[in-house]
Amino acid sequence: METPLRRLALVAVVLSCALGVERAYAHSITMFADFVGDEIHGVVKWGDGSPLQDQAVQIMRPAKGLAADETEDDLGAVMTDDDGRFVYTPPDTSEFIFTCRTEDGHRVSVSVNGTNRVVSENRD
Repeated sequence: METPLRRLALVAVVLSCALGVERAYAHSITMFADFVGDEIHGVVKWGDGSPLQDQAVQIMRPAKGLAADETEDDLGAVMTDDDGRFVYTPPDTSEFIFTCRTEDGHRVSVSVNGTNRVVSENRD
């Protein structure tokens, strides 16, 4: 016998499953960055294409000749805007690593090399 309470519980389970699948998909993130003139322009988005707004993007530079646990120099961070975009004015055109971490632990890193304009992406 189906009661209104049982029907409501079934609807709640179905909605939870549907929303849970969408939420898992939206938690993947992507980033692209490259030199535009003397600046590095980038964008960070959720897997569904919506922008990561007001998100810190850490900027590192690979350090040469240091111990394995000291492989990068921290250059600070920039914030994404409402469209998930960021701009960084580097001191030179060497290699820079941009990393964005969400509060729930997802991260994406992009390496930009101004000397030969190589862009690579590593997502977790």
